[in-house]
Amino acid sequence: MTQATLNQNLIATVAGEQTVYNFAADTREYRSASVEYLVVGVGIPANAAIDA
Repeated sequence: MTQATLNQNLIATVAGEQTVYNFAADTREYRSASVEYLVVGVGIPANAAIDA
């Protein structure tokens, strides 16, 4: 698969895969990493970051 390209607002401008780091909503504790497929116009999931 190809790597997603994100703009400054973390919205995909090119569809592809992106590794995201998931956090607990209440404590912001790191939970896991996952590879998400983002289509154009879609951002990363809630409670996630692209840098750990």
